[in-house]
Amino acid sequence: MIGYPATEQQRHHVKMFSIAGMRQRDIAKEVGLIPQTVGKIQRALGLAPHARAHEPVPRETVHAVLRLLRKGHGEPRIATELCLPRHIVRKIMVRYGIRVGKRYDLSIEDLRDIRRDLRESERAIAKKYHVPRGWISRFRHRMWGNCGDKHWKRRAKLERSAA
Repeated sequence: MIGYPATEQQRHHVKMFSIAGMRQRDIAKEVGLIPQTVGKIQRALGLAPHARAHEPVPRETVHAVLRLLRKGHGEPRIATELCLPRHIVRKIMVRYGIRVGKRYDLSIEDLRDIRRDLRESERAIAKKYHVPRGWISRFRHRMWGNCGDKHWKRRAKLERSAA
């Protein structure tokens, strides 16, 4: 095994704690190894390194997450408050149909108006600093990226096809 060598006693403890369902991080603290070494030992012994990953989330935890979501808390705050990994909170949000990652529900017309206002502001800035409008546009895209355009176009296309 590459890395820090583990004694037979440490391997035995890793096997015992893994069967008991402890996390790798907790096993590593208990045995005096790093989590990566614990994972290597588990794989060598044919144990599932992340056995708890597929366990169902307890009902009390789900209710606590939903209660905090109703209060208006976000995913990061819920995860830290309940000492849960963020992916578990996201999984609960998706399971119960709570929208993830979308803050504003703007119509296509609103998005068009925003884009028009941005173009007009680019023209004013270009006039003020005596530079071409295209340069301002490229500068803005470099600064803030062009991440929204693809999604905006895809959403518009879906809405047109649905109508």
